Amino acid sequence: MNALLTDLSNENAVWQALEANMSSYWLRYGELAGSDVVREAHLQRFATPVAHPLFNAIFNAQLTISQIDPAVEESAAYFRTPFFWWTGPATRPSDLGDHLRRHGLRDVGGVPGMALELARLPESVPVLDAFEIAAVDNSHRLRQWVELAARANDIDPDQIHNIYELENARGLSGAGVAPRYLGLLNGEAVACAQVWLAAGVAGIYNIATLESARGRGLGRAMTLKACHEGRAAGYHVAILQASRMGYPLYQKMGFRRVCDLRLYLGGE
Repeated sequence: MNALLTDLSNENAVWQALEANMSSYWLRYGELAGSDVVREAHLQRFATPVAHPLFNAIFNAQLTISQIDPAVEESAAYFRTPFFWWTGPATRPSDLGDHLRRHGLRDVGGVPGMALELARLPESVPVLDAFEIAAVDNSHRLRQWVELAARANDIDPDQIHNIYELENARGLSGAGVAPRYLGLLNGEAVACAQVWLAAGVAGIYNIATLESARGRGLGRAMTLKACHEGRAAGYHVAILQASRMGYPLYQKMGFRRVCDLRLYLGGE
């Protein structure tokens, strides 16, 4: 485990931890059976059987100008499906996005990176009487969790089986697992969340609520649950990458925008 980040006073340390946590979370999929991961000093990339760019991506580019063209060409040959190229404040060169667009990758938007000091959290997670947050500890709950996460990310239902196989390979408990949580409203699975403890911070992932159950504070409850798990494990800072819908919620919870990430889509 990296040294724990204790607060948000060092902005550079915060966004570095955020990028490191995020890339380690996604690159872990490349280590599973049937997938592939490439870790080089100038970039890391991974590919999986899931035909969606979230599960086929590039991180941590540290390229010289002369390395850009070969890296883009190698990446185009590496992936067999559309892929994302993530950039952030640590990306080099800082204008890599311009070069990616020149090579035909499409800028698909920015993603705010946010962070929160976990000491600011309330001690408990207030929820509706009919709402329960359960750990994903068996195959049935894992299937429900995968279906919710896939819907939240607009992933083709045809890919749910492949995602399930990946998540099942990643495991339900033990070292190296990112614990998952399922929100049940009157017994029906309506929300999900996940926490990844790495790079000295608690990374919050896959916060989603079905449209029919929104507006009841369930997203907040799921985010708090994941954050509490991080705090219980001894972490002091939580990080996440916010969707447009989630950003106002996280702001109200006390998360602070600490950097901006950007996604470029290739292989279309």
